[in-house]
Amino acid sequence: MKKIRNPRTIDLIREEKKIEKEEEKIEKEEEKIEQLILATVIKNEHIYEKILELERKIVGEDNFKFIHIDEWKTYIWNNCKFKKGKESTSMILYFCLKKNKPCHFIGCPLNTK
Repeated sequence: MKKIRNPRTIDLIREEKKIEKEEEKIEKEEEKIEQLILATVIKNEHIYEKILELERKIVGEDNFKFIHIDEWKTYIWNNCKFKKGKESTSMILYFCLKKNKPCHFIGCPLNTK
């Protein structure tokens, strides 16, 4: 015996399938966007490290207390009396009150021997 479906039920099933397909498309697009964001962040970190490397060569590594930026960041975040933090929704920016400009590895008064 064959089931007879209500036309409204058939329409609802079709609509549900359309919604599922749209949700799948959105999920795929979100994944692509996340991958692009991650790639951009990695690329920016790489560019930043290259800039620091060039600045170190220009200034000379012998003039720094901290050679690695991670050590410097930890020191600044924990011990700097000249820093002022400004929080946004995605990051914290530090401003050097002594230099009157943003904290930066090169030129930091506490990173000079």
